[in-house]
Amino acid sequence: MQKVESLFLIYIFVFFSFFTLFVSNGESGEVPSNVIADVGGRKITIDEIDSIIKLLPEDLQVRYLNKKLKRDFIRDYIETELLYLEGKEKGIEKDREFLLRKKSIERALIRDIYIKKYVAKNLSVSENDVVDYYNKHKSDFKHSDYAFASHILLRSQEEAEKVRKLLDEGKISFKDAVKRYSIDKKTIQKDGKLGLIHENEPLKGYRDSLELVKNIFSMKPNEIGGPFKSGEGYHIVFLKEIKKGRPKSLDEVRGEIEMILDKEETVKKIENEIARLKKKYKVKIYKENF
Repeated sequence: MQKVESLFLIYIFVFFSFFTLFVSNGESGEVPSNVIADVGGRKITIDEIDSIIKLLPEDLQVRYLNKKLKRDFIRDYIETELLYLEGKEKGIEKDREFLLRKKSIERALIRDIYIKKYVAKNLSVSENDVVDYYNKHKSDFKHSDYAFASHILLRSQEEAEKVRKLLDEGKISFKDAVKRYSIDKKTIQKDGKLGLIHENEPLKGYRDSLELVKNIFSMKPNEIGGPFKSGEGYHIVFLKEIKKGRPKSLDEVRGEIEMILDKEETVKKIENEIARLKKKYKVKIYKENF
């Protein structure tokens, strides 16, 4: 079951659920300190914004603790209010598409709130559950593997292939090739060393480098590979070694495990509730018709 996380859906929900709670009488005078905007005579307060943010998923709520991002949210909210007022004036509320989408959103909201209040309440994940899950899935919880490698960065594939040929023929050492041909000023004085390279993570300071990292981890130690393309150019790589990431401790993954177990318990409760409701409402499904 997916949560309704779209801001567009949240806005619609807010307008239908909260609009009458926050309508101002539009009187002039001193502006209260909690009023952040006046749109068509309706005063928008910081309390209103905070109430809306509380409706969002927790990860988005944390996002808007940042003042700049919250200001962006407020700006978007005011712009949405303007479009809402104009759309209402044009009679969008009677539009067939609006009515269909409103019904769909209403169904999803009722479903989600019902699950939250009546099905997935009182979830209980014990310490023993967490420890047991950790012990059974230790191999899933580890820091990423990491590699040590050096590179020669060139502007074109043609240049890179020429340098690679010189290396393959033993006409120049990798270290000398770095000094003579590499255009990467950050690594020339370090014999081309790239520092710690984490698997499945882009190289810091190098655009579009995920594919480059993938290629590095497909190499064998003491092997020269490439040229590999990134947003910076073409890389010839010498891989020194790849090391396995260390296992994560229970404390490092406790929160993640609790979320996994909460989700598993919620899914089970929803499945049980669906089974109960099928009997209550005497559901018949005609598979031959779809």
